[in-house]
Amino acid sequence: GNTLLIIHLNDQRRNEDHDETEIHCGTDLSSFSFYPEEEEFLSWPGTDFSFLQYDYDHRKNKHVIHLISSCYT
Repeated sequence: GNTLLIIHLNDQRRNEDHDETEIHCGTDLSSFSFYPEEEEFLSWPGTDFSFLQYDYDHRKNKHVIHLISSCYT
C-alpha cells in the first residue's frame, strides 16, 4: 500500500526510585510474522490513539501517519 502508520506505543516513565520503567500497550508479534521487519504489534483492547502528524514521502510516493497511544497519557 501507499500508507505507513507509525504508532508510538511505549512510554518511558520514572517510578519513585527514579528508575526508568517501560510501559507496554500490547505485545510484539514480530517473532510470529512472515515479515518480522515490519515490527507488527498487537495493542490491548481499549487502547486509544490520537493523531500526531502527517507527512508525505514524495520519493517513495507514500503517506506517513504518526499516531500516539493512550499509554502516553
